[in-house]
Amino acid sequence: MEEKSPDTLKKIEQAAMEEFSDKGFLGASLRQIVKINEAPSNSNESDTDEDTLLDIKELKSIEPTKHIDVSWYLYLLGLPFDYEYPYIPVYDYYSNPAKKDSDNDKILDNKDIEPKEFNAFADDIKTYINDELIDMSQIEETDDDFLICKASISDILLNAGISHLTDSSGDTLPVESYYDDWYIYLVNNSNPTFSLFKMREQEWDDGDNNDPGVAVSFISFDISKLNDVIKNKGADTVVLSNEIDKVVLSGTEHSEELQQYFSNVKSDGSYLIAESYVNKIANLATANKVAFPENLVSLYDDIANIDETIDSIMNSLFYDSSTIAALYKQRAELSRVPDALKSINENSGTAIVDEVAKQISLVDSSSLNYYEKIAILSSFTADISFNMFAAEVKAHSDFLVDWKSSLKDWIIIGGIFEDNWYLRAIIADMSIGEEYESGLYDEYYDPDSNLVQEQITHHGEY
Repeated sequence: MEEKSPDTLKKIEQAAMEEFSDKGFLGASLRQIVKINEAPSNSNESDTDEDTLLDIKELKSIEPTKHIDVSWYLYLLGLPFDYEYPYIPVYDYYSNPAKKDSDNDKILDNKDIEPKEFNAFADDIKTYINDELIDMSQIEETDDDFLICKASISDILLNAGISHLTDSSGDTLPVESYYDDWYIYLVNNSNPTFSLFKMREQEWDDGDNNDPGVAVSFISFDISKLNDVIKNKGADTVVLSNEIDKVVLSGTEHSEELQQYFSNVKSDGSYLIAESYVNKIANLATANKVAFPENLVSLYDDIANIDETIDSIMNSLFYDSSTIAALYKQRAELSRVPDALKSINENSGTAIVDEVAKQISLVDSSSLNYYEKIAILSSFTADISFNMFAAEVKAHSDFLVDWKSSLKDWIIIGGIFEDNWYLRAIIADMSIGEEYESGLYDEYYDPDSNLVQEQITHHGEY
């Protein structure tokens, strides 16, 4: 039998791949002939590509789906007629047992939940997945190239073995208390601009703010600061602490890329964030019950106090009608969210919201229906629809570049506009409480406003 040189055999393999690419040898999507260390069998413990996944675990079955007779073609390429392997078995597979990264997306197969689907995540995100700092299932993205990581900054640091950061004052901050509610998001995976958003449940710890809600920062986050701390095993964490503080608290300059994204009414990012927050709150339910946040309970108490005051005045012999009118006006302003919660029960035909027990009842906290989602969103963000949530984020983004914000650099009056307009808009904060029910930015709380209606036009009523 004539021995073929490696180059000749390579040409034969390449030619065979081209000829039979439509038939496929290792499934249909990658279309390649591969060589593994041992023939597939139940006793096979071979790991050809050394990716910690056994070959038989990467194949869907040890039985081939079919065999392809390639003898006639291989003979034409110079193989002898007594060549003993004229048939090539075809196997269906989860991932290529002869390759560590089946889809060439730089996410290793043993970390890739879609090993045959190319994922165009930003390189930093891929590195976090490969280094087991986050799980790939914690990444979600939209069709318009917006991505969020549902592992918090705290999760990432703890997985890297870093439990504390030091701030510029020299204070030691436990990451589990201070950074457990802040998450990474980015716009444009190929040339990403990173930032942070908050998803906070009701808390009672000694770290950051305990009030629940969502905040979206329009200040860019230099992710290299996080990478450096991870790489250096927690050394010199002050730089990272300052960077996070800049993004979530003290920053004074927004990112143009982020502002333009969220001011585009067609953008999907706000909806993804809102859905993620609702699911986070639901996952914290006890026996499928979600307790009202303290600020919402206080809102109901304030309404009850107003009702008592009105009854007391009305039962007196003499009362001032203007006082009664003012109380009713105040009651109406506070009742926007409670009225929305009451309508959820009416529209759904079920008792989802219990205004007496101050809780939301879920059928299955892992699979929410529409009305359950709206009940959680309304109770924890003061936005009574996903359209309203997106409108509030967009409104803040728009405020950053409107005529009032443009005055922030003016001499004498600039500081007034910066403090009272621009810096109040640089982070969109969606939360429940009386202070959020009226005032400077209340147009997006009106379901009939242009801000909300344009969201409905582009995303459907949701």
